[in-house]
Amino acid sequence: MCAIEQCAPWDVVHDTQPRAHQAHQCTECSRTIRRGETYRKIHGLCDGYWATHKICAHCDAAAQWMMVVCDGYPLNSLYDELLEHWRDGFRSAGLFRLIVGMRRRWHDGRDPVPTGVGALARQMLGQVAA
Repeated sequence: MCAIEQCAPWDVVHDTQPRAHQAHQCTECSRTIRRGETYRKIHGLCDGYWATHKICAHCDAAAQWMMVVCDGYPLNSLYDELLEHWRDGFRSAGLFRLIVGMRRRWHDGRDPVPTGVGALARQMLGQVAA
């Protein structure tokens, strides 16, 4: 079951993709987002609490898998969600690479940013539907 189904929607959200002027920590994989890297910054109000999430470009690309398959995911739980879907039968080399990349923190950002993740997810959904 997708955990997004149990999440409250954001009341206020501001979603940007700035370039880091200082080091930050990725909310999803905990790696350091280095100065000069572009990252995703989500700031908003949800369930009465203000929160800011900073997501490295690698995890943001991996999140596209969850966006296609489940229309979202609870922030700060991307790795767990990808792993749960793997265990539930969404098995492919591409999804496995995303899981391992997150676990290894994308080799501190030295790994290339994943591409074609949305297409991979759509292909896997097509195989499940068939």
